[in-house]
Amino acid sequence: MPIASRPALPRRSTAAATAVLAMLALSGCGNTTDPTSDDTESSSPTSEPTSEPTSEPTETSAPTSEPTETSAPTDEPQGDLVQGDGYSLAVPTGWTDLSKQAKKVPQLAMADLAYGDTSETSFASNLNTIVTPAGGETVDDEGVREQLASQVETAIGVRPEPIADAQMDGEKAIGQSAVVKSAGATLIQYVAVHNDTAYTLTVTLSDARAGDAEAIVGGILDSWQWE
Repeated sequence: MPIASRPALPRRSTAAATAVLAMLALSGCGNTTDPTSDDTESSSPTSEPTSEPTSEPTETSAPTSEPTETSAPTDEPQGDLVQGDGYSLAVPTGWTDLSKQAKKVPQLAMADLAYGDTSETSFASNLNTIVTPAGGETVDDEGVREQLASQVETAIGVRPEPIADAQMDGEKAIGQSAVVKSAGATLIQYVAVHNDTAYTLTVTLSDARAGDAEAIVGGILDSWQWE
């Protein structure tokens, strides 16, 4: 009843759920141009192994203390700060702007930002944000969590589970997560309201990066700033 009288968040969540579905499809086939470049790289090593392995053994013993430092940055949002509508956030290192591709998909026309990891050869991990009026509603209003879950379930056919609340630059953000087996991905979504505006952050990670979800999503949330 209270939600029906103030439908801003329900409308926003419907748009977000639709964008999630569209982003899943876009990312599932958005990396078809990269495999060719990966193949060229995989063919060159065949001509180099005989010359490099014999000359570098002495150098490979020294870097034994550095691997842990080189792997961490790739799993944490330490890339450039990007500006959204009323906020900014840091995208993970190496992720590229997918806005042009997203705009070609009708369901993603409402996306404020869209970034992804186009280096992945199967599903491209990605994030998108949606900004809409909240119409006086808050994330604590009765029924909001249930409605968010129902609308995402309708869009992707998987019922998301609630996850611990987080903070987006001081604002409470409610979250939910779902494993989308058909796409080989894990979806994590947070919604916050700031100055009567609803902000939805959706991060979808490939199975290969699901283990880094806490670091990736946590880093994005920590970097979030209201403008």
